[in-house]
Amino acid sequence: MRGKLRLFFACSIDGYIAKRNGDVEWLGQFSLPGENYGYDEFLSDIDVILLGRKSYEKVLTFPEFPYNKPCYVITLQKNLPSDSRVIFTSELTKTVIEILAEGKNIYADGGAVLISELIKQNLVDEMTITTLPIILGNGIRCFKMGIGESIYSLQKIEHFPSGLIQVKYIKNFKEN
Repeated sequence: MRGKLRLFFACSIDGYIAKRNGDVEWLGQFSLPGENYGYDEFLSDIDVILLGRKSYEKVLTFPEFPYNKPCYVITLQKNLPSDSRVIFTSELTKTVIEILAEGKNIYADGGAVLISELIKQNLVDEMTITTLPIILGNGIRCFKMGIGESIYSLQKIEHFPSGLIQVKYIKNFKEN
């Protein structure tokens, strides 16, 4: 049985995942103590983490490395220092297809470049998008322009006391 590639991310009302300088501190202003918006449940069904290089570099600034599962970093950069917690690869599509063929579920925790490429390659099965009640006005968008059309079905909508709205979509794959 084929695994699934899943996205789980937060964005502003106007579709930004970070400020222009990469800052994501604004995400924390809406968090309530003890609430993780389904993230732990989501992560419990994930076997492999997929990160873009910039997201990986951001994760390295955290007090602790947040993942205890196999992590792949997609990068074209050759001079990154070795890190026993991750596997560096430049072969996005091949890597994803091989992992999914093993029946493993992937969490793509990347920025707009990685996410957009995965959507463009028709590899994203599910996405959970949490919208925060803030307009940033500019920054790093959820999706890059030119990824093409993809149709998803609404699976679930949930709202939280902090004003966040979470929407889960499932990919509509065309049958041949």
